[in-house]
Amino acid sequence: MRGQQDVAELTEQVITYIAKYTGSQVGGFYLADEARNLSLASSYAYQRRKNLSDKIAVGEGLVGQAVKEKQTIMIANVPDDYISVNSGLGQASPNSLMVSPILLEGAVKGAIEIGRFGEFDSKTIELLERSNESIAMAINTAHDRVRMQNLLEEAQRSTEELQAQQEELRTTNTELEEQSKIISDSEASLKAQQEELQASNEELEEKTEYLQRQKQEILDKNSKIELSRNQLEEKAKELEISSKYKSEFLANMSHELRTPLNSLLILSEMLSQNKEGNLTNKQLESAAIIHRGGHDLLNLINDILDLSKVESGKLTLEIQNIELNQLQRSICTQFEPLIHNKDFKFISELDEGLPKTIQTDQMRTLQILKNLMSNAFKFTVKGSVQFRIFVPDSDVVFKQEHLNNQNCIGFSVIDTGIGIEQDKQRLIFEAFQQADGSTSRKFGGTGLGLTISRELCRLLGGELQISSELNKGSTFSVYLPLLNDGQYGNSNKSADHLGIVPTHSDRLNTVANSLHADRKKSTPPLTSPAVETGAYVESTFIEDDRDSIKPGDKAVLIIEDDKDFSSVLKGISKVKGYKVLVAGDGKSALHLAAKFQPSAIILDLGLPDLDGLKVLALFKSDLTTRHIPVQIISAREGLDNGKYHGAIGVLKKPTSMEELSKVFAVFDGILNSQPKKLMIIDDDERHCHSLKLLLENDGIEITEVNSGERAIELMRQAQFDCIVLDLQLPGISGQDLLQQMQASATDRLPPVVINTGVELSEDQYRELSRYTDKIILKGSISNERLLDEVMLFLHQTPLTLPDSQRQAIQMLHNEESFFEGRTLLLVDDDLRNTFALSTVLEERGLNVIIAENGLKALEALEQHENIEVVLMDIMMPVMDGYEAMKEIRAQDKYNALPIIALTAKAMAEDKAKCLDAGANDYMNKPVKTDELLALLKVTIV
Repeated sequence: MRGQQDVAELTEQVITYIAKYTGSQVGGFYLADEARNLSLASSYAYQRRKNLSDKIAVGEGLVGQAVKEKQTIMIANVPDDYISVNSGLGQASPNSLMVSPILLEGAVKGAIEIGRFGEFDSKTIELLERSNESIAMAINTAHDRVRMQNLLEEAQRSTEELQAQQEELRTTNTELEEQSKIISDSEASLKAQQEELQASNEELEEKTEYLQRQKQEILDKNSKIELSRNQLEEKAKELEISSKYKSEFLANMSHELRTPLNSLLILSEMLSQNKEGNLTNKQLESAAIIHRGGHDLLNLINDILDLSKVESGKLTLEIQNIELNQLQRSICTQFEPLIHNKDFKFISELDEGLPKTIQTDQMRTLQILKNLMSNAFKFTVKGSVQFRIFVPDSDVVFKQEHLNNQNCIGFSVIDTGIGIEQDKQRLIFEAFQQADGSTSRKFGGTGLGLTISRELCRLLGGELQISSELNKGSTFSVYLPLLNDGQYGNSNKSADHLGIVPTHSDRLNTVANSLHADRKKSTPPLTSPAVETGAYVESTFIEDDRDSIKPGDKAVLIIEDDKDFSSVLKGISKVKGYKVLVAGDGKSALHLAAKFQPSAIILDLGLPDLDGLKVLALFKSDLTTRHIPVQIISAREGLDNGKYHGAIGVLKKPTSMEELSKVFAVFDGILNSQPKKLMIIDDDERHCHSLKLLLENDGIEITEVNSGERAIELMRQAQFDCIVLDLQLPGISGQDLLQQMQASATDRLPPVVINTGVELSEDQYRELSRYTDKIILKGSISNERLLDEVMLFLHQTPLTLPDSQRQAIQMLHNEESFFEGRTLLLVDDDLRNTFALSTVLEERGLNVIIAENGLKALEALEQHENIEVVLMDIMMPVMDGYEAMKEIRAQDKYNALPIIALTAKAMAEDKAKCLDAGANDYMNKPVKTDELLALLKVTIV
């Protein structure tokens, strides 16, 4: 019990020692609290039981009774179930118990309970009684030690708290001292500020008085400014009204000038053609002079209107990406034919290192360049005219701050003509001015071309420079920015956009020589097919092979307005060995097909400008393109191979690589130089042979068959390219034969042309149309139609056919026959125009109905249900063209009626107004006959 032990260790050692010393098998040590209630603190070999509590009150049980009596209690013959002693091998119950209280000076500190198998002897009792007080003292000492430790810890905590409070108090005192100092300083500062504020207030009062005086002065000035602003607004309104009157004047002047020109040009052109052959050569020459004079007058009107539109801000730009080689090609196409019978050379150059495209307005750029080229051709007698596209050298000096040799492209027109004196070079850019008044008589012209070119250069953000010497030649250079956001036209109109470059004699003397040296560094001049017109510049939908296609190349024209799918088709075409042309709309497709004569065509039906079926019909009605195989690929519902005249097949979007590969396999088969296989099925041997004589040529291998059974047998053996079938066969009907032939075909049923003399019922037509839409009834022109359809399906080029076959097809497709019997409504209040246009149209076979205003046009439509197209003038009395077109479109039955607006107004917004009112297309007066007829063919189909 010696040493510093806690209560738990002490009671554990005591009960263990006593149990061992007394030979007891079980024991427990209980400690008393202040109320003398006992709790088990330690035990020896004691097994706790659930129904016994570790807490014992005084007088409760033997332990409680011993504490109460403060006397030792011994019990012998303890029942077996009272308590047990357990070991690993068994258990037994002690038969003697002894409970001894632990007393110190009469106070109960605890109790010890022990049990053994035998009786307790006197030594054991004596031991307990002798050690009782020592145990009590040890317990008391342990308790005191715990209390002392707790008191010590509490004292330490109190000390630490006191130290922390003292430190916090010290910190607080320091802060208070600092705050007191700050307050003291603040009071001094506040006092100084108050003094300053008082001074400021005095100064502010002085300033307030000054500002009051200024305010009054400003109010007086504002009154004057408001008066000036009102005057400016009034002038602006007057200017706006004046501009409106000017625009209206331009529109009306355009109408009044173009309207008589329209009939003059049409009628003079008709007279020049002398179709009736009753005019003398002198009369024809007079008609030609009238026609040329009319064109010259039209050009003058156009120049005046262009200049007026630029000056009034009415001219709008259409900025797009333009390919430089196409600009060059357009210039070459227009001016190369003009060098015949001239004593000078025309050279066109496209320098290396140029970008592929620039961003600008295509039409206005061409207008500038054509003006400069026209002048060069006009004023050059011998030597050369050069057109060059190049990257500007670093020594070029620009007047426009936004231009430099890195961000622009140069276009130069260099001639060895009459040249211009230095002091006259700025003069020629003024309206109606030329370097010498005599030149207008010698060379002609109005002097507007360069003025317009200068203004257009300004609108395009460019600069026009001139370098010239009298009798040596001139160089006009146009510099345009590579990128144009359309904002350059808002630049200062008064800024100088004209550069006069000083000239040196030796420079102009070496122009002609330098052309040949520079030519070695440039690309060769481009030549264009004869079908291209000088006024047309192609737009590229996506990059294709149009610049590298040569005659004889295998090329496919892809007509698809979806750029992603166009790119996919382009890639597949390349893999299949085809060069590629791509068009995003119908009109571009027609132009590319006529120009390049592709080997095959892939056609989408949903195009932005023309329906795909109309484009297909135009291909097949044109002798130059009708032989080209066309594959339709479209998402349109209800497609059927047999219903589209001339197409080799129809694929429904989305399609697969396997299907597209089959399309190109069909193309390859058609383009194969092997003779095409044609089967004629007719039980009349003589008629069959006569058809063979009608259809045979070097490119066709014809098989004559006189029975359906033989036809089926041959279909199992070989693939034919086309079949001509007579329905009157012995033993089998034409319909049954077509069904069996379709089942017997080695690949697919080839195109079938039914040639029969049998009158077919509506049900028979419907059934046969599952296999073909070409049913020809034998009659007066059946042979020509049969020849035409077979050559179409065999993709035979009319130009390569024998003369007799070619002439028969040409007769079937002449222009007069296309328009024959069709009815057109011409709406115009000018008798000269209606006479001229109706004469031209009626000569082509059209039935022309004339209405003198919009109201009469509505009446004519009600009276003539067979009207297929309307030509609508705009400026008319009673009801103008805009209102008439809106009234027509308001009626559902006229939704699909084609309307072409004809107007002499020259403003850009006029076209939009016509289309918004309901027009399908738009033409300016004076109308060009060829363009009108071409537009009618596209519109009426």
